Amino acid sequence: MTRIARAALLAVACGTLARAADWTIVRRTTVEGGTRDEQTEYWSRKRLVVDDPTQRTIVDFGAGTLTSVDKDERTYFTMPLEKLRRQLLAVGAILDRLPPAARDLAGLDRKLSLTPNGNETTLAGHRAREYLIAGEGVTGWVWLADDLDPTTILGDEAAAWWKSGGPLSAIGPLADVARAIAAGDLRGMPMWANVTAGTESRATSFTSEVVSVREGAAPADVAKVPDGYRKESAPLGD
Repeated sequence: MTRIARAALLAVACGTLARAADWTIVRRTTVEGGTRDEQTEYWSRKRLVVDDPTQRTIVDFGAGTLTSVDKDERTYFTMPLEKLRRQLLAVGAILDRLPPAARDLAGLDRKLSLTPNGNETTLAGHRAREYLIAGEGVTGWVWLADDLDPTTILGDEAAAWWKSGGPLSAIGPLADVARAIAAGDLRGMPMWANVTAGTESRATSFTSEVVSVREGAAPADVAKVPDGYRKESAPLGD
């Protein structure tokens, strides 16, 4: 996934909170049984930071900016969220003009439904409910923690950005799950999800799992660019 697509997904992908607080969440994602990628997410009022060994993304909803840090290259860029939204909506308009066969191949018209099956359990210290995922070429399940609601944590500015929906349009089945959560007005942080997308002969599985949740403020240096990094132009032009 490109840096800009990843940044967009991090800015909008999770959906809904019972009380405002600062949270540190460690999440592991696996594609087709491969290597587990681990990231640490720092959720606070008007700000989301996602940090992993190679990248850091800082979304400041109060200031209306997104900063993406490349740790390998020791570079970073900052861009307004509104500019990112406009550019991604423009990409979405281009995708809308694709012929139906191409749209089907890319899964652009895929719509998912989430149905509770009555199962409950505790994941990373939080009570979660299981929902079955169904849609054309997609099956799976997702557990949502009722007492963690991303838009309540981040504030109204983030809720408006997330509800715009545009940045989700071309990111794949996990984004489809996030969109289905919003469409169903469901509350809760996705704690554990498994999605298989494709056909019988060619399918890919995606797994995302929260392994720890801790309440408390993020370290002071997490929400800034490390010293000595070189600023670059944002990858999307006007």
